[in-house]
Amino acid sequence: MPLPPQKSNTTSNGPVNSRTARLKAVQQAQQQPRPVSQTVRQHLTRLHNRHQFGTPLVQRLRAVPVAVRRRVPWLWGLAVPGVVGTGVAWVAHGGMWWLSWGLGLCGVLGGAGALVQHLQSRRDAPVPDAPKPIQVFDLETLTHLDQVLATMTNELSPTHAAALQALIDTIVRIAPVLGRTEVNEVFTQDDRFYVLECVRRYLPDSLQAYLQVPARARTTPVDAHTPSPDALLLTQLQQMHTKLLSCEQALDQASTEALQRQQRFLSAREKNW
Repeated sequence: MPLPPQKSNTTSNGPVNSRTARLKAVQQAQQQPRPVSQTVRQHLTRLHNRHQFGTPLVQRLRAVPVAVRRRVPWLWGLAVPGVVGTGVAWVAHGGMWWLSWGLGLCGVLGGAGALVQHLQSRRDAPVPDAPKPIQVFDLETLTHLDQVLATMTNELSPTHAAALQALIDTIVRIAPVLGRTEVNEVFTQDDRFYVLECVRRYLPDSLQAYLQVPARARTTPVDAHTPSPDALLLTQLQQMHTKLLSCEQALDQASTEALQRQQRFLSAREKNW
């Protein structure tokens, strides 16, 4: 009696035919990561940097001009004959009724568009009596600092990033008060100079010097007497932040000088009454 055929235990990983070969090639192509263009990488880097350090300082510390929409004068040109055409359309019974209704439709559209533009222009027009913010830091300085901050993406540890964020937040708080407060015996000229130079030179120079160190060497002490670049950068960020907090406290106190002077004047006048 012949034995029944036995199934082979050997299997093959190769394709059975051309159709399965194409399907396997398509699956392998889908599993491979697609290359990302340089433009997309730069866009993702900017988004990550904005999420990490907030809105660029150029936008936070400088006045943004109010957008004024341009009016379209031909909308009113449609509205005027349209109103006339609408009136004629009510009494027209001849062969020109279609022209009257067409003018009426143009009038409705033109008048609606003109009204919308009028309302938008009133909303977007700058207020004449609104005080203009004083620009403490020039555009070149803020642009340079923003560029340096953009290069720090994925270069800092959470501890360094938190210290840098606290420093940036302090600069943003100081800027508007610095622009409207005069130097006096409380907030000295040296304090003002330090705030300006911290944004212009001190902070960018520290960050750029840190980036010159290879990533593999940032955690290694320089020598027996010098700590690692990571420790040096954290120390510098903390030193600048401490000094800026001191300047901010002096600035807040100096900002009340005009109010104190007015109080002394009123008190002196009260004694003479």
